[in-house]
Amino acid sequence: MKTTALIVALFAGFFMSYGQEGDSDTNALKKYDIIQYATVSGYGPRNIALLDNNGDILLACKMGVTEEGLKKKGISYTESQVVLLEAWRLLAENEDTLKTVMAILDSSETRALRDYSRSVAELVCDSTIAVVVALKKHLDEINRSRNAYSLIFSYVVDGLVWRYLEAKKLLTPRTIGPETPFWAGEVWALHRPRAFSCGTNKISDRGVSISVNWTEASIPKMWPFVADIKNLERMFDDYATSGRVIDTTAKRVFGPFDLFNNRGEFTVPIITETKTNRLYSLSVEFSQRIAEAVLSTLDLNSLRASYHLRDDSQALVIVYHETMWDLMDAYESKGLLKKPVAFADPAHTRPSDISDLIFVVRQEKP
Repeated sequence: MKTTALIVALFAGFFMSYGQEGDSDTNALKKYDIIQYATVSGYGPRNIALLDNNGDILLACKMGVTEEGLKKKGISYTESQVVLLEAWRLLAENEDTLKTVMAILDSSETRALRDYSRSVAELVCDSTIAVVVALKKHLDEINRSRNAYSLIFSYVVDGLVWRYLEAKKLLTPRTIGPETPFWAGEVWALHRPRAFSCGTNKISDRGVSISVNWTEASIPKMWPFVADIKNLERMFDDYATSGRVIDTTAKRVFGPFDLFNNRGEFTVPIITETKTNRLYSLSVEFSQRIAEAVLSTLDLNSLRASYHLRDDSQALVIVYHETMWDLMDAYESKGLLKKPVAFADPAHTRPSDISDLIFVVRQEKP
C-alpha cells in the first residue's frame, strides 16, 4: 500500500473507528457501546447493527423469538432487514426462531461484568507492578517517561497481550474468508459506554509503524498533526527510508509537536522488535505477565454461562477488553501511571504534548 493511502487511513481512522450510527434516532442500540475486535472489510458489523431499527430487532431476539413474536413486541421489520442481519452473522434463524448471534449485555449484566473485571484487574495489577516500574524507569532514562501511559496502553495492554493470546490459539482467528465474509472476529454490545476510553491508529509500511494514541476530546488539539496529509507523508517516508526527517517543510510543520530534534532524529520512544532492544523485551515480558495473570484468574465456564456467550474465545475477548480499562485505572490509582495532558486536560494541551501520545515500532529486517 502506498504511504499516501496509509496516511489517509490514519486520518480517517480518528473519525471512523467507532463507525457511523445510521439514520434512525430510535435504534435502542445507540445507548450501548458496540465494540469490535475484528478484521473488517469496508462496512463493519457495528454499522449494520445501527442502521434503521436493526438494533431493536437484535435486542428483541436476544433470547430467541419467532417473527410473530417480534410483531407482538411491536418491533417493525422487513424481510430484507432479517436477511441482511443474517448475512452479516448478527442474527441466526433456526426453524421459526430468530436469535441474536452477537453478545448483548444489558445494564445489570454490564455492571456485573465490570465488577468482575475490576477484581481481575486488581490481581493483575499487583502481579505486574515490578515490570511497570522497570519499563517506566527505562523510559525515564531516555527522557520519555511522559509516553508511559500511551505506550503501555497502546503497545502492551491493547497490543502485545492480544498478540500473545492469538499466538496461543486461544482466540478465534480474525481472518476474512468464505465462511466469514465482510468481517471476522467478535462484535458485542455493553450498556453503557465507559466514561473514559481511548483508541490507537497507526501508519505501517516497510517494517515501520508510527502509532498515535487518542481520545475524541483530544482530536481538536491533534488536528494539525493528522490533517496535513502531504507533509505527514513526507515525514513518514523520510523516517522509513533514512531513519530521520529530512524534508524542511515537514520539519517546520511538525517541529512544534516535539517528535524529533533539530537534526530530524525522532525523540519519541522507538521500539525495535528484537531481543536486544530493552524497550521491546520489557514490553514483551509485561504483556506475558498480564496475559498469564488474566488466564489464571478467569473462570471462562462461569462467564460463558452467566452472559450466554458462544465459547471460551468470545468470553476471553469480552472480559479481557473490559479488564484492560480497569487495569489502566488500577495503575493510575496506585500512582504507577498518569494520563497524558492531552487526555487529562484537553483544553490546555499544547502542540508539544501530542508527542506524549506517539511512539514508533520498527521490525528488524531478516
